[in-house]
Amino acid sequence: MPLKMKPTLRLLLLVCSLRAITAQAQPCQPTFTSGGSFGDYIDGFQLEGIINTGTGPTAVPGYVNYQNSAPDNITSLAPGGTYSATITSGTGSLSDQYAIWVDLDGDLTFEPNELLAQASTSGFGVQTTSVNLTIPANAPTGYTSMRVMVKDGIPPTDPCGTYTSGETEDYTVIIDDGAPCIPMYYFGTSEADYIDGVQFGSINNTGSGGAAGKAYTSYVNAGPGFITSVAPGGTYPMTITAGSNDDLEYYRVWVDLDQSGSFEAGDFIAGGSTMNAGEVLQLTVVIPTTAKRGYTRMRVMSSTGQAPNDPCGQYFNGEAEDYTVVIDDGAPCIPVYTYGTSGGDHIDGVLFGGISNAGSGGIDASPYNSFVYATAGGSITSVAPGNSYPMTITAGSYDPDGVPDYYTVWVDLDHNGT
Repeated sequence: MPLKMKPTLRLLLLVCSLRAITAQAQPCQPTFTSGGSFGDYIDGFQLEGIINTGTGPTAVPGYVNYQNSAPDNITSLAPGGTYSATITSGTGSLSDQYAIWVDLDGDLTFEPNELLAQASTSGFGVQTTSVNLTIPANAPTGYTSMRVMVKDGIPPTDPCGTYTSGETEDYTVIIDDGAPCIPMYYFGTSEADYIDGVQFGSINNTGSGGAAGKAYTSYVNAGPGFITSVAPGGTYPMTITAGSNDDLEYYRVWVDLDQSGSFEAGDFIAGGSTMNAGEVLQLTVVIPTTAKRGYTRMRVMSSTGQAPNDPCGQYFNGEAEDYTVVIDDGAPCIPVYTYGTSGGDHIDGVLFGGISNAGSGGIDASPYNSFVYATAGGSITSVAPGNSYPMTITAGSYDPDGVPDYYTVWVDLDHNGT
């Protein structure tokens, strides 16, 4: 007897590969052998939320780190945005040259392509100079460093160099594309108010914090131990380990339940507090039955002395961490990709009968997409039992370099939902 078929069948495609992780470099500190003693210094710097004026000359080695120091020494900038910076010179500004670097890739080094602005003074005495800088559209999001340097004579080209007269100032910049937002911590984790562990299902990220760490880390697509599956309506234990400060720390947990790319009030799922260094907070997380199935983001936040009730808010001390959660109702199951599509391992097109889904992939796009009952055309086709059909799959942007991507296709032939 021929196999009985129904009009709609589910087709699942998988692609996988292996990826390596590289270590980060260490930051550098430039030196000015005379500091700002000849009047070649930065007396003020302003850029969006950064307003640092009347700072005066700096002694040898002519370097000041304003990161994690005050609410006026940090700002958020968007990829693709152009911003105007204002620099006020010292008293000896006849031939002062300015340069601004932003550590765009967050590797703690300033590379030549990260020199975003240059300017010079136009007269003697105190001068105010404006210069535009543009954040590249492909800049990774997160906390990073910005370096502002002034040097007498010719323009500075080495952000780590040794010079005679001038000054360097470092600030914190948050590159934030709003998808989702990144909270702002004025002092970051500098006072040991950090998250030292999150355990939730398959997520097991312990010993991860430190007073020198960044105030925001995205562990999305970071590998095993940073992703877990949960079911709509399920109840799960979560533990959060406090940092090494004996302060009152508040914690809040959100999950982007509707996969909108933002955290709304209804996405708050758990909260609590600790009082002691290294204390382990026990939470119970309930996933609403209405949660949308698929890959989404979970945010765990801490804040000292103030509950972080706004996932996009501004706080003094603390940390935020993002993880991947797969909301899976089992009908059918959703595969777990620990690194996602971050390396360019994605499906960029499927052609099969009436299915024509081209250009559908992308780096850091969701590793799972259901095109079943999609409103747009090209996501459904008819086939006959016993017939053969050609299929074309277009690979993503990853150059295999000896490590191929493999593809597998399933059809739920008996309509049992698995």
